[in-house]
Amino acid sequence: MPRAGTEIRHQSEDWEFDAAFLYDFVAPQTWQVKDLRSTPGLWTRRVTNLDDGLRYQCAAPWSTDTAYPDWSCRNYAPIPGRESRDMSRSDYNALDRHTRVVAYGNSWLERQDNIKTIHGDAGRIPLARETGKNWYVRLPDAECAAARAFAEPRQAFWTLLRETWDNVLDGRGSSWRRHRPAPPALREDVRDRRGLYRPGPARPLRSAARQRILGVIEDYRVR
Repeated sequence: MPRAGTEIRHQSEDWEFDAAFLYDFVAPQTWQVKDLRSTPGLWTRRVTNLDDGLRYQCAAPWSTDTAYPDWSCRNYAPIPGRESRDMSRSDYNALDRHTRVVAYGNSWLERQDNIKTIHGDAGRIPLARETGKNWYVRLPDAECAAARAFAEPRQAFWTLLRETWDNVLDGRGSSWRRHRPAPPALREDVRDRRGLYRPGPARPLRSAARQRILGVIEDYRVR
């Protein structure tokens, strides 16, 4: 059981079948829209930052002709937030990622083989290689009571935050770019607005909260 007051929200991870597009990370602070309509049958994995803004996406089919279903995908991605934000690392700024997920019924294994990369005017320069694995096991619902209690009063805001991001990252245009250097962390700005919205408010309050969230996102992007 976690100690009260120590709970935090982790990044989000979503899977979508036959997505029409994804945002492909191509350089620091820059993502380009990639059309997927010509390659049906793909599962797109989206991993977000703590503010629900996009970190990276990768699309590949699930293979079912092996003993256990697996999904393998290679993509480019920004440096993890925990390293740039919490550890103040500046020796690299991107990851060349290779991820393989294997499903074993009620658990799944994620293997990673990544290259920490310096992305600059000279192109992409490899710095170091990292390999690792994470094994995930679904816990009984009874063991998740503390997490549900933490999430319940915040879920309405998180839903609104995701809806606002989805309306911004709608596949229109050709790219999405953020300021470099970035202004104060967007996740902190958005988190401060959590008190704007709770379950069951009148529609005008929800609309006002959406507009303030959108204002933070727009201030953060390069137009």
